[in-house]
Amino acid sequence: MKTATCGILLSLTTLALQQDAAGSQAHSDGSKGPFNPGSNITIDLATEATNGVLNYTTINIPAHVTVRFSPNASNTPVFLAATGDVVIAGTIDISAPSLNPGGYSGGTPGDGSVASTDGLGPGGGERGHPYSGAGGGAGMASNGLHATDLTGANYGEGGLMVPRPNLTQGISGGGGSGGGGGSVGYSLGGIAMAGGDGGTGAGALQISTPGLLQISGTLKASGSTGGIGSATAFGHGGPGGGGAGGTIELYSTTLEITSNAVISAKGGKGGTIDTRPIWYSSGADGSIGYLTLVAEHYQISPDANIHDIAMQPAGFPLSLSVVSSSQYQLQCTETLVSNDWRNIGPIQTPASGTTNISFTDISMAGTSNRFYRLVEIPVE
Repeated sequence: MKTATCGILLSLTTLALQQDAAGSQAHSDGSKGPFNPGSNITIDLATEATNGVLNYTTINIPAHVTVRFSPNASNTPVFLAATGDVVIAGTIDISAPSLNPGGYSGGTPGDGSVASTDGLGPGGGERGHPYSGAGGGAGMASNGLHATDLTGANYGEGGLMVPRPNLTQGISGGGGSGGGGGSVGYSLGGIAMAGGDGGTGAGALQISTPGLLQISGTLKASGSTGGIGSATAFGHGGPGGGGAGGTIELYSTTLEITSNAVISAKGGKGGTIDTRPIWYSSGADGSIGYLTLVAEHYQISPDANIHDIAMQPAGFPLSLSVVSSSQYQLQCTETLVSNDWRNIGPIQTPASGTTNISFTDISMAGTSNRFYRLVEIPVE
């Protein structure tokens, strides 16, 4: 008996998000024409898109070109929408420390007379408390962390996990939450030492087209590191908590993510104090962000570097149209490594014609990402 791999490769997480995100996709009217930047550019949404939607015909970001954004007055996410194909060989960066569309600022530190503040956003980290308490990391796809070093006993707790935002045109938010600000510390001489600012959360980005969306470049939505607390030999201010990674949504009919692609939404590290190296962390890291993929056809290279970003886990029906007169084995993997596929259930079709099959993977809960394929077992 021969076996053959059917030409279907899907992420069940992806399909769940397609159902969950229905109705939020931006549809371009093409009013801005083609977008083909020849050099690095920062697009100001305050003048270019007050509702966050950039209406292009086609989008082509060449290699070695980086596109960034500054927010509008409503702090909406950025919606890159096209009527035709979208090709990204360069970089789109909605990372902190700059405040990006849809993201949130970190808390402010105490100064001896003013208390520190919590980070902004739905998963903002808690402020540090006197004396020398470090701020907490921001929550997003997971809980933010609290400090395990460089802090007094009254550290701020990390922000709680936030359900995946559903990016909406004209509405504020959807990006990463801000980390908590560090508290003030005091030396033996009673001199106040400032804490650090909370890290800024990354922004929120949607790219949508009814055609091809091809990514061979980089999409980046990282939160920033918490601020530095000042220190002497006698004490220090609390460092700020890290900001959370942001939100990325991709809508298209055909989605191609090549082996060279990089997609990430890493949380920022907890801050340090100025007598320690800049890379040293309190441990109050911000959470990673979210990725949503919505397409009819997928071609995702197993060598694509998709890291520090979460797709929302769920258990729900997987529906596919298959040719009958064959038996299929449904297989899954979390790694896309060739020898890591495992059987999870045989699929038997009717005697003739084309039919829809349905399978619900309730074991998906707790898994950040899972891919599926059908292996055809021809009838002899």
